[in-house]
Amino acid sequence: MILLILDTIALASASVGAFAGVRAISNIDAEKEKFKKISSLYDEAFRELEVDLIFTKNLIEQYNQLRQNTIFNTEKTFILFDKNIEKIKNLHLSELSIQQIQECKNTFN
Repeated sequence: MILLILDTIALASASVGAFAGVRAISNIDAEKEKFKKISSLYDEAFRELEVDLIFTKNLIEQYNQLRQNTIFNTEKTFILFDKNIEKIKNLHLSELSIQQIQECKNTFN
């Protein structure tokens, strides 16, 4: 009789264990689906980051080129101004001819 009770208890605990195992396996499948969704979101975000990085690098290159051009043009303007300021200082307004004005104008263009 004790043997029958122990067998029944063993069978009941085995049944509970089997149901717990099935439930755990079904939870694993749900977690796998969550992982797949999270993984695809991560991959999409990473691709967007790469595109943004390329765009940012292009903007940096454009900015550097614009900066170099601006510095070059500014230096060129100051050099021209320095060269011509002495000419302008030495000229008296009454002595200016149209040709001299055109020459000064042309050097800045």
